[in-house]
Amino acid sequence: MKALSKQKAEEIFALENSKGKIVLGADTVVVLGKKVLGKPKDEQDAFKMLKSLSGRAHYVYTGVCFLYEIGGKKRVINTLAKTRVYFYKLSDEQINAYVASGSPMDKAGGYGIQDGGLVRKIQGSFSNVVGLPVELCKKIYKKIEKETGNDQTCD
Repeated sequence: MKALSKQKAEEIFALENSKGKIVLGADTVVVLGKKVLGKPKDEQDAFKMLKSLSGRAHYVYTGVCFLYEIGGKKRVINTLAKTRVYFYKLSDEQINAYVASGSPMDKAGGYGIQDGGLVRKIQGSFSNVVGLPVELCKKIYKKIEKETGNDQTCD
């Protein structure tokens, strides 16, 4: 996740209109045991992912990378947020209804915590599970702001 978040940030940082700006790249995955669950390939894959998560705990990791310049030198802050997520035990009918909604198809692990009804509890950052650990990003941004003396708005 850290490598992919850095790659995403590097691509934007290289653009001409990014000169002098602070760039953020992020990438999120769901990890169940030793298996990484990305975005489902199709509805059948989404069903299998959700079935495997049902009644179990897993982790959500988001790689976060900030790129910026000070005195013409590129600076990189690349880190990781981790949240433990506990799913309710879901019936096949609940999973099928959720898959039919289309919501799982563009989300790591095949679910969106913001959709409700799937997650029993979390330990860590809610916004990390949504896809961007806002608290962590604010903390890093404040550090960059102090270091650069640059009070930028986010584009």
